[in-house]
Amino acid sequence: MNLAALLFDVARRLPERPAVSDGRLSLNYRELAERATRIGGGLDRLRGRVFRIGHMGDLNEPTVLGAIAAVEMALDLTGVPHGRGAVQAAMEYLAGEV
Repeated sequence: MNLAALLFDVARRLPERPAVSDGRLSLNYRELAERATRIGGGLDRLRGRVFRIGHMGDLNEPTVLGAIAAVEMALDLTGVPHGRGAVQAAMEYLAGEV
């Protein structure tokens, strides 16, 4: 099961369960799934091995950082093992590009 499928499965089973909160904004799994429609599964031979972040041409550094943070948070919340520090690494890379 890929990340998007896992999120939508939890949203279907537990739509009102709290999913994420940053102290100012809280989202339940239904609301998180509605906002996560820009994340899709891999296609063809990459199906189930990768995910895609859609941007429809509207892309800048804060958008990329937000997408990476959302993916890392979703992995944490769903218990999927992964490396840590992707947002920090992206920020350091982008700072070097300035």
